Amino acid sequence: MKNNNFKWILVLLIVIVLGIVFAFANKNDGEKIKVGLIMPLTGPAASITDDLQKSVKMYGERAKNIQFVAQDDQCTGKGALSAYNILKSQGIKVYVVACSGSILALAPVVKEDGNVIMTGFGGSIEIRKTGDEVIRFIPDGLSISENLVNIVKQNPDQKYVLMHEKQDYSQSAGDFLISQVGSQIVSRITYASDAVSYRSELSKLKDLKYDEIIFIPVADGATKIILGEMGELGISNKILGDVNVCDKLSMISKFDIHGQCLKTVLKSDGYNKYISDFKMKYRHEPTYPFYNAVTFDVLNFIDKSLDGVEVVDSDRVKLLKNKALAGIDGAMTSYKFQSNGDVVSRKDYLEVTEF
Repeated sequence: MKNNNFKWILVLLIVIVLGIVFAFANKNDGEKIKVGLIMPLTGPAASITDDLQKSVKMYGERAKNIQFVAQDDQCTGKGALSAYNILKSQGIKVYVVACSGSILALAPVVKEDGNVIMTGFGGSIEIRKTGDEVIRFIPDGLSISENLVNIVKQNPDQKYVLMHEKQDYSQSAGDFLISQVGSQIVSRITYASDAVSYRSELSKLKDLKYDEIIFIPVADGATKIILGEMGELGISNKILGDVNVCDKLSMISKFDIHGQCLKTVLKSDGYNKYISDFKMKYRHEPTYPFYNAVTFDVLNFIDKSLDGVEVVDSDRVKLLKNKALAGIDGAMTSYKFQSNGDVVSRKDYLEVTEF
């Protein structure tokens, strides 16, 4: 009797574990192609993908040909390689990866293995140096930074402090700003995402003469602490923010902080439907709606492209890449790609918003 009970407990545990591993999957997934998801599920960067995970689950409920298997990378290159090896052992050839640092760490091994990464999130300028092993659906940090540079150049007499997180996207954006308008930037302040206070970094602002802060944040937790401590220290200079600042306006509105930021926008019926469906399911609008919506298009492209496919091998991966590079008409917008897999930059994605 005890042995039977032990067997039932063991079976139950296996069912629970499988339920966790395939949390992004849909029913009847035994016949579907596995797609690997590598993103931060824990750690300081996990807040970036809270709503991305919800979007993946929402798409998973309607996916016809694919199922999702997720692994946590904590938004680090080391974590991404570990996650990739786990998923690779399951025979997975197609990956959706969120963080820029993870993409850059994975690109060489993914290329060697004949696999492919597709992303609607990774914005580092360095990803331009990869090949078509990475298909990127969004404009990168250079496209965004060019717009920030143009705003700075329109105010040649103003001085700025550049403040950004120590993360691949924000680092590359900061490097470009320094290279283009460095004469107007009096100081560059960087910070880690996992600190409990940023008073030491912010206190440096008190001794500087400048007009505005160019702010490029990433993690929500760090941003909230910084905004709160800016108020406590009496720092009231205007902010010139990137797209991440605009995506955090609901948070920023709780603080007495003003300025302008670059907002990513999509104007299509498909995008409006995505937002409406998300709000209906989760009772709130998605954080980073542009990137989540584009990722929805990524998943939809993979799903439709694998219709009728039973096995994905290296030849199938090549066909998938070639189909993407030929151009995609997504539900949210259309995408044209360069031969290296990077999306052709479009200025109509961005508009300046006052706050």
